Order: sequence, then structure tokens, then C-alpha cells
Amino acid sequence: MALESLRYQRLMKKREKLGLADPVVTNRFGIWGFAAAASSLLTLALGIIMVRSNGLQLGADTLGSGIISATGIVNTIGWWLTFMPPAAYTSWIKGRADKQATEDSHG
Repeated sequence: MALESLRYQRLMKKREKLGLADPVVTNRFGIWGFAAAASSLLTLALGIIMVRSNGLQLGADTLGSGIISATGIVNTIGWWLTFMPPAAYTSWIKGRADKQATEDSHG
């Protein structure tokens, strides 16, 4: 999921330069891909901890609990910014894209 989202973000960036894609949608692919990659790495780390803990219950140690919490935070922020971004965030993304388009056309 992460690789596909990040690959599609690259394609959308090319389309965005031609005026064929919305910068907010392009950004959403990047957020989704980054959140999926981070979540996958955290889940892998949690799996390694579980294997090494010799059968301790999940979250019985502080490191495992921290990784579980970090995974939840990453997913929450990723879903929030992908599906329900605040207006200030989308305005910032649009402004950044407009600034980049202006710089590209002048330089």
C-alpha cells in the first residue's frame, strides 16, 4: 500500500506541473503512503519484540506499549490528514503549490 501510494504521488506530481492534478490530492497520496510505510515498520518492530519476548503478552513491556501507541498515532494522523484535513492545512498545501508553480515559471 505504501509503495503504490508513493508511486502514484510521483505520477500526480508530474500531472500537477501540467495543471492536470490538484496539489491537495497529490499531497494526500504522499501522506497515505508515508503513514502506511511508517505503520508497517512499527508493526514489524512490534513483531520482532513479540518473537524475542518469549511469549509475553503484547504490550507487557514499555517498548512494546510505546510502539503500539506510536502506530496508533501515525495511523490517526495519516487518516486525518488524508480524509479530513483542516482548512488551514489544505490552504497551506495550495499556497505552497502556487508558490512552486510561480518559481518554476520564472526560473
